Formats: sequence, structure tokens, C-alpha cells
Amino acid sequence: MKKLKDFICEYLSTPKSASAFIIIKPGFLDYADEIFKYCADKGFIMHDHTNPMRLTDAQIHKLYGCHSKEDWYDDLCNYMGSGDIIAAEYVFDHDKYPNTNSIALMKEIKQHFRDKYGKSEMKNCMHSSDSLENVQKEGRIIFN
Repeated sequence: MKKLKDFICEYLSTPKSASAFIIIKPGFLDYADEIFKYCADKGFIMHDHTNPMRLTDAQIHKLYGCHSKEDWYDDLCNYMGSGDIIAAEYVFDHDKYPNTNSIALMKEIKQHFRDKYGKSEMKNCMHSSDSLENVQKEGRIIFN
């Protein structure tokens, strides 16, 4: 049986694989609707999202393991496990916005919200994947 998102992707002629992944970090869930609308206005179509959820230690270590040698790694892991997050996967409407790099555009969106609401280098409102490979990898950690 097809999932609703598969029908939506077929109807909109969008790819079934995500082209952007974000996490709205603990303490910033009140801005989720604003972030989702902003992403939609920039050409991103939500592919899937979570309800507010708490990351497990295993998910946190898989998501941020690349930073394990940094002296701030434990603080990051503790922060990411300190409250609920919302994760979302997006596809990008390249028909409407041709020649747009979805990863670069999502980085701009992330920076916009970090500048607007971030409290510190770590408590900075949101995460976004830095490559299409990481979009898929990070999405699997959350959505599987």
C-alpha cells in the first residue's frame, strides 16, 4: 500500500528522495510553523516530518558522530537530548526554480533563522544537512 507522501510526490511530479533535511532544535519548536512556511515560500515541498520527538542517544551519536573528537561534542549531545526536536525532509521544486542548488539555499534559510533566533553557537535554532548524501543519511536516522 502506498503512503500518502508517495501519492503527493506523484501528483506534484516531485522526486521521491529528499533534497533537504532539517532539525528544529530543542527550545525552538515555537518557530516550526514559521520555518516551514519560509521553506515553502523558497520552493521546498515538505516530503515528511516528525511530530515533536526526543532524540535517542543512539540517534544523536549517529547524527553528530563526525564531531566526536571535538571538545564540545558531549555538550552538543547533551543539548540535542535535552528536549523535543522536529525533523523534516523536503524535496525542491526545480521546475519552478531551475538552476537552484537546494543545499545552498537551505543553508541560507538555516542561517536566516540562526541569525534571527539563535542564542549561541550551539543553541542556534536549526540544523540542515550539508550535502545530498547527508540528507539521505540523516533522514534514515530519524525516519527509519
